[in-house]
Amino acid sequence: MDKSKIKILWVDDELDILDVHSAMISDLGYQCIPFSSVPEALEYIQKNRDIAIIFSDLRMDESNGFDFRKEMKSIRDGIPFIIATGYWNKEMASHAMSLGVTAFIEKPVTEAVVSDYIEKFGLPYFETIVEEMEMVNDFLEETSPMLDEIEALILELEENPNSEQTLSIFFRLLHTIKGTASCVGLTNLGGYTHKYEDFIGEIRTGAVRFDAESANILLKGLDDLKTFFSKLIESPDDNFIAEIDVESIFTYTGQKVDDDLDQKKDDVAVKEDKSSLQKSQGSSDEKMHVSMDILNQ
Repeated sequence: MDKSKIKILWVDDELDILDVHSAMISDLGYQCIPFSSVPEALEYIQKNRDIAIIFSDLRMDESNGFDFRKEMKSIRDGIPFIIATGYWNKEMASHAMSLGVTAFIEKPVTEAVVSDYIEKFGLPYFETIVEEMEMVNDFLEETSPMLDEIEALILELEENPNSEQTLSIFFRLLHTIKGTASCVGLTNLGGYTHKYEDFIGEIRTGAVRFDAESANILLKGLDDLKTFFSKLIESPDDNFIAEIDVESIFTYTGQKVDDDLDQKKDDVAVKEDKSSLQKSQGSSDEKMHVSMDILNQ
């Protein structure tokens, strides 16, 4: 394993100490990602999945190690989290356990202890991340051609919107992407694709008609999947999808369909009125003709 590719994140608001720890990590052969700000560290954690372990100072001016860990749990809970402090007691240890803190490391921090913690907690976690990333890459490689198939199916539906075979294949492809994504840990991608699949299901059952609006929704869904896949190739993490309002994307208003139906109803009503008027005029002419005949007699 190439140690230089293993990222160790260290957070401390004292820059001199942060520099010392960063140099210590580099001397051990690892890649140190230093931050003096907890919000900046959280932003980095959210965007990067391949972090092996996090070291954080307990007491900082704008935050502390416990609050940092608490905020991190909602972003990426599994990363080993070590708090550096000169003192701790049973109460602090209990609080740390409730937050999922992996361990305390005593100040002044020594290179030997840091190395031991990385090997004990960081490397096993990093190995699982590497395996997950390989699974994600395999998933993307296998399912990317399905996006081209979906694009072709949308074009087919525009030509033949009532094709059960086309809708069935469309549904099956989305079902495969959804299930496989969830299996490799891409739960947000799986959730998005589930909504897409449900929308196709509504078209299949007739609950939603295939028209300009529904076609645009299908195209929007496909464009989003292509964008997701491109981002996942760069970084195999789908947390960004959780920020998307999926419900609004796959909401079919039916407004255009209703307008079309109303227009058709109006057209039919006009035709019926014209037909009735013509019949009425014809009937009046016949009556007048009969009346004149009677008078002539």
